[in-house]
Formats: sequence, C-alpha cells, structure tokens
Amino acid sequence: MLFIDEVHRFSKTQQDALLSAVENRVVLLVAATTENPSFAVVAPLLSRSLILQLRPLTSDDIRIVVQRAIEDPRGFGGRVVVTPEAVELLVQLAAGMRAGR
Repeated sequence: MLFIDEVHRFSKTQQDALLSAVENRVVLLVAATTENPSFAVVAPLLSRSLILQLRPLTSDDIRIVVQRAIEDPRGFGGRVVVTPEAVELLVQLAAGMRAGR
C-alpha cells in the first residue's frame, strides 16, 4: 500500500509514473487531496480509482462518539463520571471551536 498525501501537488508526469504500478496491482494507491480530484488527478489514474469524500463530523456526531466512549465497555464502560458541561466542551474542542466562544 502506498499512501500519498496531497497528491494534487504531484505533476502530471509524476502521477503518470504511478499508473503502471496501479494497473498491474503492484501497489494499492491511497491518495488524499483537498482539491477536486476531477481536476487535480490525471484522467487515467482517476479512472482506476474509487473516490471517497470525507466530510467533517457534526457536533451531534461527535457527541454520540463521546457518549459511546464514556458508556461502552470497550471504552470507559461507565467507570467515569463526565458532566454534561464537560461533554459539551469536548464536543466544541473536537469540532475545532475554542472554549468560551
């Protein structure tokens, strides 16, 4: 497996160089970009790719994860007490918001 972060920074020639290895299954390419892959990745490589778009978790999603971590036996299993205010602070911090905002 080959992971390339910011694949959009690779030139077309560099991206083309990956094509043979991807086609022949020598490597499993996992690439990340903040750009639109339709414009940032060369067509031959793009046509052999599965595009997954990752979106940020919502505050509700984060709240669910925090509650599961507190309650689930694979997490704290209810062995810790976390106030609702502390949960909200964790949610805000995880969402990239500053406390007190």
